[in-house]
Amino acid sequence: MLILIWTTLSTLSIGFTFGQKHYKVQLSLGDNTGPNFRLGNLFTHIPSLSSYDQTFPSHMLKPDREFELKANGDLFTKLPLDRDVVCARLKCCEKAVCTLQAEAYFFTSEPHPLVIEVLVTLSDENDNPPSFDLRPGEPDNLPGWLPRHYHSLPYLQITVAESANIGTQLSLPCAHDPDSRKFGVSSYELRSILHPRANKSQRNDFRLVKQTSKSPNGELHLLVSQNLDREREAAYWFELRASDGGNPSLTGTLLLRVKVDDVNDHPPVFIQPRHHTELSIEVKENTEFGHKVYTFRATDADLGDNAKITYIIDRASSYPRTNSQLNKWALDEETGILTVSGILDYENEDDRKFVLRIVARDAGTPPLSATTSITILLTDVNDNPPLIDIRRAAFDFEEDADKDGNINVIISCMDTASPALSSKAVVPIALQDLNDNWPVFERRSYQFAVYENLPRHSEIGRIQAFDKDRGLLGKVTYWLTSDVPANLDLIEISPQTGFILTKGELDREQSDTLTFRVTAADGGAENERKTNTTTLTIRLLDVNDNAPVYTGPWEVHIAEDARAGSVVVPNLQFYDRDSGENGTVKVFFGGHSPYSPHNPYDGMRPSDLNDDESQRANSDGVFSLLGGQELVLTGSLDRETHSRLLVRLIAVDCGRVRQLTSTTTLTVTVDDVNDNAPQLLHPRNATLLTGTPDHSSVQFINMNPLQRRKLVLDGAEYFFLDEQLGHLRTSWQKDNRAASKATETGEVSTNTNSSRESRASFSPRPPPIGLLALVVELKDHGHPPQFCASDQFDRGHFLGPLPS
Repeated sequence: MLILIWTTLSTLSIGFTFGQKHYKVQLSLGDNTGPNFRLGNLFTHIPSLSSYDQTFPSHMLKPDREFELKANGDLFTKLPLDRDVVCARLKCCEKAVCTLQAEAYFFTSEPHPLVIEVLVTLSDENDNPPSFDLRPGEPDNLPGWLPRHYHSLPYLQITVAESANIGTQLSLPCAHDPDSRKFGVSSYELRSILHPRANKSQRNDFRLVKQTSKSPNGELHLLVSQNLDREREAAYWFELRASDGGNPSLTGTLLLRVKVDDVNDHPPVFIQPRHHTELSIEVKENTEFGHKVYTFRATDADLGDNAKITYIIDRASSYPRTNSQLNKWALDEETGILTVSGILDYENEDDRKFVLRIVARDAGTPPLSATTSITILLTDVNDNPPLIDIRRAAFDFEEDADKDGNINVIISCMDTASPALSSKAVVPIALQDLNDNWPVFERRSYQFAVYENLPRHSEIGRIQAFDKDRGLLGKVTYWLTSDVPANLDLIEISPQTGFILTKGELDREQSDTLTFRVTAADGGAENERKTNTTTLTIRLLDVNDNAPVYTGPWEVHIAEDARAGSVVVPNLQFYDRDSGENGTVKVFFGGHSPYSPHNPYDGMRPSDLNDDESQRANSDGVFSLLGGQELVLTGSLDRETHSRLLVRLIAVDCGRVRQLTSTTTLTVTVDDVNDNAPQLLHPRNATLLTGTPDHSSVQFINMNPLQRRKLVLDGAEYFFLDEQLGHLRTSWQKDNRAASKATETGEVSTNTNSSRESRASFSPRPPPIGLLALVVELKDHGHPPQFCASDQFDRGHFLGPLPS
């Protein structure tokens, strides 16, 4: 590929003439040369004129701003020459050598003068150290332990929130060095300044990041490399040292204080025009005072004061740095409208280019900011067309075309005004392109952070690569690969635009970081295609999408005689899969109720409780919740009243945007203890007739609880008691022989019933008529057992004659 370049001098006014004698002389000067310095004789530098003895009635040097020409051909400096001053006019400030051009005319009697083109090269020297355009710190702002030599240094204080993520970058002002790029700022060094009593092994919580850009000095950031803790370190003091490229190098130092603020998690984002990585506008020099030239717009995803954005011009990082130049522009803090506030003059070389660094800052505590740069190029205004005098000229061409694949031939036309005005015409010559360029990414790697609840097909960010080739050869396509195949089901990339989109449902609890490789390929043939690869990291931010879950026992036991203060559940275990405040769980007591399919506390939420009710909800007189974790008995229990109780627990997470709750019902089983004695329920008395047969049922004795019965006192020999069934029966023999037999053998026949029967003694004959007293002794099987002796029958058994 070829590039055709036509360069012209600042003054081009040579016609088609013949016979004119034209020579060229090149001279050299060092930086900071004083006035009246002799550069040499022009004639001695031209061999054919070294012995030239012709006299010249008159001579002229054009322009004669810096140099003075003598009649004998000697050339002297007229003014002090400082390369760092003249380079702005010559547009060579970044070059080590600047070239001054002039033409010397010597007039004779011949029709054409003798013309010598003079080229003077002015070399730079390292005579300026880097400097920061900031004032020293006020004594009240500097700590007493800081050594005195730091008090005279330029001072800057920046703030950072202690919640700042690792990788957060804080903008720093760049040092300025008016020397050429060779002797300009080459490196930065950050040194910690420690308190004399501080731990010398302090962690490196910050480091410098230097980024190159099209701005004159690049961009400098302070990167957070460790988690910050204001309670551990409230402020950091640093030396920011800038060194130039000289040998020996010159340095400039900035005193930097980084203040850590307690914890606005969304910084403002500038809305940039599409396909513009560098913002540049042109403004005419006759633009009126107050005219709007551009409107900056930034958005903030936060609400309230955290989303209220103000706009300012960062003067320390703008160019030119002088207030007199920067005051020609005004930025409305609320609307972001940039207007002209001074007189613009294209003829003033300092007005031809401005690079303003704009900061958008929200009103949060602490405020977050974003920066962008705008380049303003001042354009000349001329209402008189130039007078064009064209001459023939030859030009060379390079073998590479520009980014559009063209050779641009520039034709310059200049008028004779003072100062001279010019116009240009560009003649593009299209060349056939070859696939000789690889795609190049804008960044070495890409990192994005999004919330896990982002809907499908949402845009996360954009990856861009550029190929300098034209047409299809320069058309870039993209695809993703990953070491974790499942990641490709969650994220996708637009092959044509490079936009990163969500493909599936993101879940931070499954994976909080997704990593990919992004490949960019040009449109070359299969065997000629050129590719490049970069890394993509997507960090998922937590959203409160998981309610607390109870992981402890669902049923617990407690004895009914447990005392107040007894621990029912020592540790109520709840788990929330979210992180941070979203995963922090608080437990509220929802009261208790007897075991029943209905629960009066169902549906109760913590938001339904005011502060007083919330305090009372921690106890209901029977149970209490201590410290949000321990369930304690504070009242008395009675298993005979309620053998099972339901205890409601409400778990709430601490999410800020929304809170999720869960209700857990624990079953408390009250275990029995032997705390009730037997009670005789029936009967109160009974009546028998004489002649009642043996083993007749007299009465049924009902007691609670039904355990064991025993007969005592004087009527016991005529009756027996079934200890299990509670039947009271007669126990005498009317047949004396049967009685005697029973007495001799010691056997008493009662019934075929297998129940245990209690007899005090055996009576061979019926009892006499009258009152008999019986006492029934009741006993349960508890440990220890409970007793009850009842005299229910002491007035109840009357024996009379059988009816006829």
